[in-house]
Amino acid sequence: MDSMLQPALLPDPSTLFIERRGVGSTIIVFLHGWGMQRCLFYSLAEALGTRYQCWLIDLPGHGKSPAYQQAEDIQAYAEYLLGYLPQVPCVLCGWSMGALLALAMVQRCSARISKLLLFAATPCFTNTTEWSYGIDKTVLRQVAAELSQDYPRALTRFLGLQLKNLPRSRDYLRKIKSLLEYAPAPVVGALLQGLVLLENTDLHGVAATITLPTLIINGDRDPLVPSPAARVLAELLPNAKAVIVHGSGHLPFVTHQALCLGWIEAFLHE
Repeated sequence: MDSMLQPALLPDPSTLFIERRGVGSTIIVFLHGWGMQRCLFYSLAEALGTRYQCWLIDLPGHGKSPAYQQAEDIQAYAEYLLGYLPQVPCVLCGWSMGALLALAMVQRCSARISKLLLFAATPCFTNTTEWSYGIDKTVLRQVAAELSQDYPRALTRFLGLQLKNLPRSRDYLRKIKSLLEYAPAPVVGALLQGLVLLENTDLHGVAATITLPTLIINGDRDPLVPSPAARVLAELLPNAKAVIVHGSGHLPFVTHQALCLGWIEAFLHE
């Protein structure tokens, strides 16, 4: 890999970048997915910010946050992120890889979290002998190979995959690209670590231990997280509900924000 595309990872970064928006006594902490950053949640946070505090986190190596050396170990990664949660119990909202991290965080320390709100969620991204609701591992390995050849193109192609086969996909792609311009591009080393994490993490066996109220919102046209994954995850979690958004892909809170807001508001008031 070109050394110019792989900046050195910092050994023990002391701070993550957190942008705080909104007002209210309830705090919602947002965790984005692989290759993205906090700005992806701007529109959702604006809509919720009149009633809730929204903490938008740039994950390590993304946006304005330094990279994290142990990012391939989801338990160490989850423990690291727990240190940045507010002192009062919060609602933890995760999308895609952020949802996977949220599940790991709750499993380690549920006392810091009151509810889970998950988008494009699955306990295991790839197919295994025990989990058949994922994607083939070769998809992630191909993304890793493309990163070493053409970093910008690889990110653009991955983003396009998330909107594949959706009406107005080009409009959504332009909107998301404009949001991503607010912060620096991710560190390549962090992206490669994230792909390893996605390929090797399987939390479906511990899902039954996560008892917090949970709302899962997935799209029925998601090419990365098949919709049955959300239904099965909701069955594994003792106190969860899954909503499948018709006509949505991997980004339901972007393509179907009004619908998602209705479900979120109802869930937060329960």
